[in-house]
Amino acid sequence: MLRVGTKVRLVQPVIEGEVVSRRLSDDSDDVQYTVAYVDANGDEQVRAFSESQIESLGEEAEEGNQPAPAAVAPAAAVAPVAPAPVQRSGR
Repeated sequence: MLRVGTKVRLVQPVIEGEVVSRRLSDDSDDVQYTVAYVDANGDEQVRAFSESQIESLGEEAEEGNQPAPAAVAPAAAVAPVAPAPVQRSGR
């Protein structure tokens, strides 16, 4: 158990993947991106993120390298991913 006053940081997985679709949110003017990635267990995942939650790694897709719209599931069909369990370090 941590003592009150202990400085901590949130332990969570880093998600790096590829944008497979984008759409304008119905609830706000926020752009929603569907990202495909492989999780820490090696399982393929697909999850929607708002534009404010992700950033480019600088590897822009080439114009002819983008997936066909019909081959991509809509963002509304993407199931949310549960957060990873908290891991405590021995520090």
